[in-house]
Amino acid sequence: METPEYLAALPKHRIFALSSEELSQWSEQQDTTRRGYNDEDALSKAPQSCMSIYNGHLLVAVGSCVRTVSLIELKNAWLTALENGEISSCDLGESDDEKEEDSDAWVDRVPYKVFDTPDITERICSLAISPNNRMLACVCRSSIYVIELPRAGIWRDANDKIQARTYKIGAFHHTNGSPKLAKVEWHPLSAKGCHLCVLTQDAIVRLYNVGQDINNPEQTFDFKYATGEKSRYLGGHSYGLSSECDQAVSFCFGKGDDKWGEMALYCLMQNGDVYGVCPFIPDHSVLPVAHFDNLSAFVGAQLHLLQDKASQTGYKDLLNTFSAQADWLMKAYDSVENNASAFEENSDSTADDTDRPRVIQIVGASRLLKHKLVRQGPFLLQPAPADLGYGDLAANDMCCVRNEVANIILLAYQNGQVDVCIETEPLEAKWLLKANALPTPSVEDPASLPVLNVYETVNLGFKERSVGYLGQPLRLVPDAVYGDTIYVIHAGGVNCIFMQDWLDELASYQAGDEEKNISNFFLKQTRSRVSSIVDTNPISENGHDSILGFCVFNDLYLSYSLIILTSTYECAAFELTLRSNTGAAELNEQLRATGQDDNSADYICMLTQPAFTVPESLDNNQGVPRRPKIVSKLPNQPASKEGLKMDEASLQYIASVVETFRNEIKDIHNAGSLIKKRVNMQQQELRRQVSKLRELQETISNTIEPEIHDVLDSRYSMAQENHQELRLRADRVLRQILEVYQPSLTDREKESFKELDRYKTQVLGDGGLKLRADQLLSQIKILQEKRQSNDTVKVEGASNRKERVRRSLWDTSLADVPEPKSNVPKAKMSRKQIQGLQKGLSEELKLLEDTKQALQSLQERLSLMNV
Repeated sequence: METPEYLAALPKHRIFALSSEELSQWSEQQDTTRRGYNDEDALSKAPQSCMSIYNGHLLVAVGSCVRTVSLIELKNAWLTALENGEISSCDLGESDDEKEEDSDAWVDRVPYKVFDTPDITERICSLAISPNNRMLACVCRSSIYVIELPRAGIWRDANDKIQARTYKIGAFHHTNGSPKLAKVEWHPLSAKGCHLCVLTQDAIVRLYNVGQDINNPEQTFDFKYATGEKSRYLGGHSYGLSSECDQAVSFCFGKGDDKWGEMALYCLMQNGDVYGVCPFIPDHSVLPVAHFDNLSAFVGAQLHLLQDKASQTGYKDLLNTFSAQADWLMKAYDSVENNASAFEENSDSTADDTDRPRVIQIVGASRLLKHKLVRQGPFLLQPAPADLGYGDLAANDMCCVRNEVANIILLAYQNGQVDVCIETEPLEAKWLLKANALPTPSVEDPASLPVLNVYETVNLGFKERSVGYLGQPLRLVPDAVYGDTIYVIHAGGVNCIFMQDWLDELASYQAGDEEKNISNFFLKQTRSRVSSIVDTNPISENGHDSILGFCVFNDLYLSYSLIILTSTYECAAFELTLRSNTGAAELNEQLRATGQDDNSADYICMLTQPAFTVPESLDNNQGVPRRPKIVSKLPNQPASKEGLKMDEASLQYIASVVETFRNEIKDIHNAGSLIKKRVNMQQQELRRQVSKLRELQETISNTIEPEIHDVLDSRYSMAQENHQELRLRADRVLRQILEVYQPSLTDREKESFKELDRYKTQVLGDGGLKLRADQLLSQIKILQEKRQSNDTVKVEGASNRKERVRRSLWDTSLADVPEPKSNVPKAKMSRKQIQGLQKGLSEELKLLEDTKQALQSLQERLSLMNV
């Protein structure tokens, strides 16, 4: 697998280097952790995920600090070094230390920064970015802190430390003496992306609204009890859980765009029992409008269907359940109607993004019904999962992934067993409708329990003697692009499970209408492919290094990549490959189209159908390496130059590697035979095409003059020379675009745009200042015309009076001559009224000038923000 140069240099960055103080703390931590592996509390002492990705920045937790480095700046520095000739492609594969130091000198020019968080004094075990990319959850052993991430501009302007606010979550519930944390994750349906879901080992899940109250949870549910809390009607005892196996280890949110799946919450106990509760969503949550409409239509149809069967036995409870669901949906819709401003705000935020579905905001989701939620389960696993026969069968983690075929729930166990389950019956919303009724099905009656269909049990190849694998619990991480790919993180390294083969077959079987297709699918038993990506120490039995951080991301500029960090702060980075959108069916259609008309004079291809596919032994598995990368060394220490120490463990490892290579060589030989047959066929087809092209070339040479050939050759050589420059230029242009483009606006910018829209409405809207100013100007014009007419009348009247006086002096008979009547009407407004109107007009003009100055000032501020 070929790794990009900037990712290959990432392990040498100073962000993974430890100071002397940090190195001593790391040594003490390793000794404590290894001693704790033999304790009963070992599962809570292993780190989970101390690495995350935020807008092209890599976040790494080292002790109680959070470091960050920009991967975009790292790639930009690599491009600059490549343009300046500091590195070349020939230097990348050499093993000479001096050349490696010279070629990697550009890495030191990209600094890392540290968040200034003095409130965090404990070792950070896990990092989690909120859905809105504004908050970072730092999970310690028994405490939770949330860092308010600053804007991108502050990140760029900061020198060594980034100032950020820090909040402690649930100070009363999560302390040193409280139950230890099992899992912390942000709720995906939160309207503001600020709801943090926390599960402790005492099986209590708490949902915090970080934006409103950081001390008290918004919702709480206890999975030890059937109603989420001790019930005064049921005596307060639990159902299905004993005192020995009431420890929770993980949870996951449901998936799906239909029914209630997306509102469900699943909880995994240490004994392997799976429980669920639905709906468990924040009080301010968002749902796609199409999802809400489909769910309402489904519940309405079921309710209408059950109303005719309400008198029959067994349908009354089901009718009550669907009636409660319909009531909840109706009140949820009323909450949307009563909070139209929130709905409009959500709609406006997604108006510019046509790819994002239109959503509605549900307010007070947990208070819509007075009834209590019901714990559903334990789920019945059918058929029973296979037992590997060794190791500890304690459950570690669970995850739910969604793809086009079905919802898949995976359960991971300490001995390296992963159960792959198909969710055939999505979880339904249920409440305790009667106070004196048992709300959960009886465990003794399997028919009343919800079911998870176990498709297969994946064996990761752990051995009972491998004590090192028993130290760190398994963790499941879904892929960032494909829903059929799952990564399994454990103390010995990282494995990848590919479920694409059998999911594609299931999709093809589901296309048919006959039920026997599904039965044939299960009889075929196509298994998932398992690949090992990283092995921390394959030789030693007890010296495995745990995985400290893992993140997989897909970015336009940084590509589809995977970064792994071990407990020795050794980093391994890979670039994964995206799948081709052209499937076998499309290739077969193309081959079929070439030979549809045998009587036509067109060229007919002799390649047979179906289209050739790469043999499984040669498949690249989305860029995942076929052999795991061995990563194991002490932090701040170079790799050992003494060579491999030959002992019994080393010889056994070499023997296993040689045996694996022999099997792979055999598979490659078989694949080579298939490819050879295909190559022979393609060579024959190539000869036919070459002969056909020769005929075309002769035709062209007889038609086109020789001078044109020279012109075409020169143009081809110029295009070939410019090709290399265009590749680097494309990266530079993409880098410039990313520097000026900001996908989301800040709160201040949103407020500025809202203020600008308000000014626009006041000036240009109906009844706005512009319309009023036009009306006033028209009135001023009319008044000016009237004033000119009045002045003309006054002048004419004065001249007539003077003429009469002059004539009266000469002729007294003219003294009684009346004044001539004017056809111009006299003014109806007094001077005082005209002065008042002029004063009002001057005030309106002043208001227009002030508004114009405010708009100009706002425009200058927006230009300074580079919006």
